Amino acid sequence: LHKYQPTATTSTDSIRTLTAPGTVKIFASAPVAYSSDIYLNYIVKTMQKSFQVYTPGTTATVLRKSCTGTLKVENVLGPITVRDTEIPIGQDSAR
Repeated sequence: LHKYQPTATTSTDSIRTLTAPGTVKIFASAPVAYSSDIYLNYIVKTMQKSFQVYTPGTTATVLRKSCTGTLKVENVLGPITVRDTEIPIGQDSAR
């Protein structure tokens, strides 16, 4: 996995950012493919948060969509909107 500078610390009940407190929207990405859906099988269960996941626009493979229950993984083609800011896939800092 790629090394990165963390901008927040998390646990299942809180998120602490390096900047002033505020609403946080979590984005996650992996640099390689996984044999199982890392979002449904690991990230959502660990973070106990819903996620929007970019759907690759150049491949036929799309992650399974889980929009049942209280926690959701939603495939999106982009852009993802955080408050009033649109973030296109090219500006996703997790990539």
